[in-house]
This record gives sequence, C-alpha cells and structure tokens, in this order.
Amino acid sequence: MKIIITTENTELWRNLAKSFDDKNIKFIESYSDLENNTESKLVFCYQPVVDLELLAKDLQTNKIDSAFLFYQQSEFVLASAVSQGEDLETATNEWQQKGDLLLNVHKQYRRKIKLINLNQALLNQTTFAEQMKDQGVSILNSFDYQLISDFNLLLACQHVRQEQRLAHLNLVLTASSLPVCETIDLVLDSDKVLKLNAADSSTRKELEKNIETLNNQLKEQKNAMDLANQALKGEQKIVAELQDKLVLQSTSMKQQAESVKQEHELLELQLASVQEELEQFYLDFETEKQKYEQTELQLTTQLTDTLAKLEAEKSEGELLELQLGQVQEELEEFFLYYQSKDKEITAFKIELESLNKKNADLEKQLANSTNLVVSLNYKVTDLNAEIKQKDKTQAKNLQQIKLKQMELDKQASQIAKAKSENNILKHNLNQAKAEITQIKSSTFWKSADPVRKLVKAVGNMDKKKAKLQENIGLLLTSEYFDAAWYLETYPDVAASEINPAEHYLKFGAKEGRFPSPQFDGKWYLQRYPDIADANINPLIHYIKFGISEGRSASPKMLVNQNKP
Repeated sequence: MKIIITTENTELWRNLAKSFDDKNIKFIESYSDLENNTESKLVFCYQPVVDLELLAKDLQTNKIDSAFLFYQQSEFVLASAVSQGEDLETATNEWQQKGDLLLNVHKQYRRKIKLINLNQALLNQTTFAEQMKDQGVSILNSFDYQLISDFNLLLACQHVRQEQRLAHLNLVLTASSLPVCETIDLVLDSDKVLKLNAADSSTRKELEKNIETLNNQLKEQKNAMDLANQALKGEQKIVAELQDKLVLQSTSMKQQAESVKQEHELLELQLASVQEELEQFYLDFETEKQKYEQTELQLTTQLTDTLAKLEAEKSEGELLELQLGQVQEELEEFFLYYQSKDKEITAFKIELESLNKKNADLEKQLANSTNLVVSLNYKVTDLNAEIKQKDKTQAKNLQQIKLKQMELDKQASQIAKAKSENNILKHNLNQAKAEITQIKSSTFWKSADPVRKLVKAVGNMDKKKAKLQENIGLLLTSEYFDAAWYLETYPDVAASEINPAEHYLKFGAKEGRFPSPQFDGKWYLQRYPDIADANINPLIHYIKFGISEGRSASPKMLVNQNKP
C-alpha cells in the first residue's frame, strides 16, 4: 500500500486532492481509517499525520509499503502561526522540533518515504507532475495557486534568514525532498506589502522593533557561543591532562603486573624444587632403618619452629590482599626462608648419616616426617591460592583502568562532537554576519529593493541540478559525510563559503579529499575498479549501493572485518 499524507493542516491540501488524476486513489479522512482500507493500493489522507512515530512503525512492519509525505516550508508555517496570534519564538521552536523528527524518520526509511515541499510543488506544478509521474502517480498540472505576499509572510521570510537553525533545516529538508524547484527562496510582491502598510506607521515601527530585537538576539547568541568556546577550551585542557595521567598510571600498573608475574613464576619453580627435595627426603627415610635417637628433641623443636613460621606466613598472606604494595618484599622474605630451610635439610641429612645404627623410634620419626611433608604441601596449596587471589585483584584493577579509559574516550568523543557542532555554528554565524551587514547597509524602509535582493527567481531545475540536489541531501544526512570536519580540514573550502557537500560532489572527490575520517574515496575507487570505470562519486555509490553490497569504506574498516 502507498499513502499520500501531510504534516500540516491547511486548506491547500484538500484543494490539492482535486488535482490527482488517478482512478486507483482511495480518499480517506484520517490516518486511522487505514485499518478499513488495507486492500487499497494508493490512499490519500485528508487530515495531517500527527504521530510520525506511528508512521515509522507501520513502515517497519511493512503495513505501508511507501509514503509520499508533504510538508510546508518554514516561512509559511511561521506566517500562519503569527496570523493566528501565536508567539514567533514559540512557533519557531515547535517547527524546529517537528522538522527534526521528520528528518529522523526519513533518515530511517529513506527508501520508503518521499518528502515533498507542498508550497514549492504548487508553485512548480509542471515539474511536480513529472516527478510524481516518475513515482507512478498521475497528477494534473492545472491547479490554480498563487503566492499571496502579506506582512506576516514577509516578516517570516526575514526571520528565517536571520535564524540560522531554520535556514539550515530548510536546506536539509529540500536536499532530502523530491526536486521540484531550483531554489527554496521565495519571490514576494514586496511593493504591494509596503503600500498596504505605508499608511500604518505603527506597524512599520513594530517591524523595525522586531528586526532590532532579532539583531540583539543574534548578538546575545554570539556572546553565548564565545563563552561556550572558552569553556570548551578549558574542558579540552583538563581532558588532555587526565589522559596524560591515565597513560602514566596504565604504564606503571603494567610494569607492576609484569614484575608480579615474573616473581610468581620464579616462586612456582622454587616451590617445585622444594617439593622434589622433600620427596627425595622421604625416600631416604625408607632406605635407612636406623634413625636419630639423640636428635629427637632437636627435631621436635625444629618442627615446632617450622609450624610457627608457617602460621606467621599464613597471617602475612592474608594481609597481602590489603597491602598489594608489599608483595615483592614478602615474596623475597619467603624465598630467603626456603633457602634457609634448604640449608637446614642439608645439615639434617648429614646428621642422619651418623645415625645408621639406631632405629628404635624409626616408625615414630617416619610418621612425624610424613606429617611435615603434608604440612608443607598444605602451605604450598595456600600459597598458590594466595597467588591466584592476587591475580584476580590485579585483573580487577586492570578492568577498572579499562572502564576509566572507556569513560575518557566517551568524554573525548562528546567533546569532539561539541567541537564539530561549534564549528558549524561558527560557519553559520559568519554567513549571518554577512547577511546582517547587507541588511544594515540597505535602504529597506525607503524602497523595496533590499527585499527583492534577499530572494531569487524561482525557475525550473534541469535534471542535472536535480540530481546534484538529491546527492547533496544524501551527503548531509549520511554519517559518512561530516560537514564541520570537512570545513575544518580544508580551510580553502570554508573561505569560499560554498556548501561543503556541493564542493565534495563537484571537486573534492576528484581532488582526493576525504568527506570524513570514516571514508576514503580514493582508496574506494582503487579497490573497486568497476566503480571507477562507472565515473560515479565514490561516497554516493557507497551510500546507495556499497553498504548493501558489503563493500568497505576504508582500509581500516577492511582490517576490522577480517579480524577473527
């Protein structure tokens, strides 16, 4: 099912319904009536769609195959709101929110939603009829519509040109819409407007006051932007210092971890050596049946001292969890202790050689020696458990460092995004300054020439310009084209004051420039010769076909795809 809908409640919309020359169109009153017309192939909805999220849901579930979504240009929306007594700033904010939501839904379902500027379509009916015919919908080009210039529309046009966010929104919406005209500017009969309002001096004074207020607001926005830039520089400095500290801490922790690991491996080798010696000691006891009657008391004392030392070692091991900085010192003491034990065992072996003829208490001493081996094995087990606990603690610390690094990376990304938005605001501010200078130097109140200079004649757009406008829209709404980054990276483009997307399409790609850090056009053409032979802009091909075909945007992406 295809639907034809609008976002604005205007009488023009119902009149437009009369111009459709397609017998297959089913006309319904509201969007909710779709439930009763599921078998219709083409549906025209009279009332505006209020819930764009519901429309997105129906597109996602394929309840609706595609939609022709008509919207009004911001000048007409604001003029209508002012004529109904609404506050201009409130109407501006509401239209900004609606326009952003409209672009977001269109970005998600670009292939299913066709945006159309209702006002420009009615002003260029022949081109509009051809565009709709290409989309499979027949429409007559005989709809009677004339642009009526009044004071509110003139004020709205002036407001949009001074409000950069609205001018930018108009540009992006037009770039994302079916091309039915060459420009979004309006030709107004300013002479008529001025004559109608010449007798009303109070209205003219109010207009002067409004424009002066807009200029003051623009100055306040500039001051706020300067303060934001200063704050951003301070935050960038703090982030840089934190990153330096984190690098130093990370390096230190890695060195400590490597040192502990080496000491751990050395300790395991030493413990294995001690265990082998103890096993050999046990075999010596089995081959010698006559043992040390005279050294019984001495051996008992040694065993008592050993147990006391092992208990002390266990207590120190429990403190290791809270005193990570003393690990190296305690391990060295433990190593020295085992060296001393090794010497004691050697001396004990010498004493055993002199007691070959005495075996009265062999079994008792053998049992005591066996208990000693078991006790030492328990100690080895405890030490292994302590080492594993240290490894877990070290891994936990490393995980915390990684989390901190991720947080800093996230903050750096947010700062980079803020910087990009700030650059766009700077660029827009420079354009606003130029327009304000032109307005202040004109003789607006004496003649209508400045108003006529603010607008251009609406003409037919040839197919080549329409294609360029469509491609500009694709770039401006794509994550692979960063307008702020492009202007900052190539100052000559910013100095020329040309639209960055248009510059990349006409010159940038051929000159080997990058549209953003995520896409390498020159590499793309070298990797895919079939695209180079087709003489198509590499990024336009990647957005339209390359993504769905699984092609890579840069060597970095190709490496990431090949990783296991």
